[in-house]
Amino acid sequence: MHRWSPLNERQLALLGQLANGRKPEEPWDPGEWRTAYALRDRGLLTIKRSGG
Repeated sequence: MHRWSPLNERQLALLGQLANGRKPEEPWDPGEWRTAYALRDRGLLTIKRSGG
């Protein structure tokens, strides 16, 4: 996947949830983490890892 490729449905859904105020503390399933890292790789999301 390239940075400029269109976002898929899952990526759009996660970005929408975060834009609407979803708190990062809420539990995420492994698929959401993969989606978040894909968005990070595109430069659309910043992921902070604490305590790791």
